[in-house]
Formats: sequence, C-alpha cells, structure tokens
Amino acid sequence: TPENFPFHTASDTFQRAYIFMSRAGVSNRFVIVAKEEPTESLSPIEFDEVSDLVSIDEAVNLIPRDVPTRNINSMLYEAKHKMGQTSHDLTSDESAAIHLYTMEWLEDNNYFYKLLNEKLRSKQRKDLKPWLSYLKIFLTGLHKLPSIQKNVWCRFHGNLDYFNKKNVTLWSFILCTTARESIEPCLDESDKCILLSIECISGKDIKSYSKYVDENEILLVPGTCLTLRAVSGEADGLYIIHLQETNSPHQLFKLPFNLSPTTIDMRVYNTREDFKSIFSKSPNVPVPSPGKFSCSTYIN
Repeated sequence: TPENFPFHTASDTFQRAYIFMSRAGVSNRFVIVAKEEPTESLSPIEFDEVSDLVSIDEAVNLIPRDVPTRNINSMLYEAKHKMGQTSHDLTSDESAAIHLYTMEWLEDNNYFYKLLNEKLRSKQRKDLKPWLSYLKIFLTGLHKLPSIQKNVWCRFHGNLDYFNKKNVTLWSFILCTTARESIEPCLDESDKCILLSIECISGKDIKSYSKYVDENEILLVPGTCLTLRAVSGEADGLYIIHLQETNSPHQLFKLPFNLSPTTIDMRVYNTREDFKSIFSKSPNVPVPSPGKFSCSTYIN
C-alpha cells in the first residue's frame, strides 16, 4: 500500500502515490501484453554500426528528442546522481543505464522502458538504431550481474491460447518480481486475472540499481525462451500459468562488447580445489599454484 513506501519528500510522496494508483489499474511495469508481442520471429539485433562504448551522456543524446516523455537529460542526471556508488564491477555509466531503464514519470505513460521495448519488438530494425549505443551500455552492465535462478512473477494480458505454442520467446526486456504479493490483481476485459509464474535461470537481479529498490525486480532479457509447464485456476477468475525458462533457439544478439579483465583480490587458498572453481568459467586462463596470488581473469 502507498503508506508503506519510504517517502522522503513531498515530491516523492506524490510521485509514489500516483504510480501506485496507476498500477491499481493497467500497468506496463510487470506485464506481458499478448497483442503487443510479435507473431513472427524477429531478425537478430546487429551492433556492427556501434563501434566502441561511448559515454552514457553520448548514448542518450543519440535517442530522438521527439520521444513523448519527460526530458531525458533530467532523467539521466537523476540516474547518474543516484548511481554514484557501483558494485559487481559495473561502471557508473552502466549502473546509470540500468537505473534509467526502471524510471517512471508522471507526465504520461510513455516511460523510457516502454519506448525501448517498442523498438525491440518492431520488425523494422532500423527503428532501433538510435538506441543501440544506450542498449550496448545497458547490456554490458547486465552481463556483469550474476544470473539468478528463481521463481519470478509478472502479469499477463491476453488470451490463454497465447501459450498453446510449445515455446514462447520474449522479444523485449520483461520486468518481473520475486514477490507475488507485489503484483496487484488486475482483471482484463474478460474478467480474468492471469499471473505468470516463471522459473528463470538467467534473470538479472537489478534491485540495487532500480529506482524502486523495494520491488525485488528481476529482469529477463530479449531472447529469453519460456516453455509451458502447467495452468492452474484459483478463486475469483485468477489463473496462474507456470513457465520454465529453457535454452533459447534464437540468438537475438551477440554480446555487443569485449570481455574486459577484472582483478581478483589477494586471498589465501589452502588447496588447489579451493580456487580452481574460480577459473572454471574462464577455461583459457591458467590455474595458478596454491597460495597468495593476484591475477586477472575475464567476466564470462
């Protein structure tokens, strides 16, 4: 409820109350809308035209200024200010890119994440071109976060027949939560409330980087493949669709960045097995001898 939100200023109070009320109806935050999803497979996203990583400021300046949303520079300023301290070896730009994605504003429903996802779902890949530099920074930051294996939740607007296919591919970013109770019940035009229970294996926990840190957000990336496991019905028209993330047959994009070295802290390992696992995901890096050591490996 709104009174449980950690308000700090009158402005924060108004904004959180407004967002809460908007989510009591139809919200785009934790929702997959069937009619918005492509009915055919989309071509891969090409980053060939984007060479080196640019700054987040440069990337945001490439986004068309005719987008119907609050001044993006103001959003970016807030994101950079709040993400001054980073973790998981993310740069400040990468942290700000994730924070920017989660932001919502009062003026209209054309949130930053909604606009980006519309471009990701478009068959016209050229429409995505102005967003590629930002997307490259965003994906770089997400790649550095550990993959999470958890049961996550989101809403679904559409007909249950949507899941008649064996596999469903997500063509855009999907925001989920680990807390079912944070998904407000919402009846669609068919007087049905449909929740998706997803056993994810590669979700990204963005809680530390989100504008709404108390919503336990897990982000599923484009190209995620979901397989139907079961459908259960509960009281008052509530349906729960149980899905399992599986290996995707679609490579929607190649990693748009070079893996950069990160230094492992000096620490003591008593046996070869203790530290051997540290390098298990980096087979090209030689395993050092036991004892104190400092080395570089690659995030993989």
